[in-house]
Amino acid sequence: MIIVDVETSGINPQKTALLSIGAVDFSQPERQFYEECTIFEGAEIEQAALNVNGFSREEITNHKKKTQKEVIELFLSWMQDCEEQTFAGENPSFDRDFLAATAQR
Repeated sequence: MIIVDVETSGINPQKTALLSIGAVDFSQPERQFYEECTIFEGAEIEQAALNVNGFSREEITNHKKKTQKEVIELFLSWMQDCEEQTFAGENPSFDRDFLAATAQR
């Protein structure tokens, strides 16, 4: 099982952006994943989301950070070594929807 948590620039996975992915392999807690990325061009930014996750507008638009594509590819690669790939967490359907939308983009 993968305990996953994403931070985002809002609540709509089609209009707002993934900002970070944090994950732990529940069966091997020493296997952890954390990466941050820049938002995609045209992504909406909800100030309420930034108030919750603590990211600043400068941080999420920093193009020196990895792209969303790079972070998703790293996460999918990391997941391959997880024995059980079921997501768990505070709100796994929210996290799953953002990961899927980002991968599709």
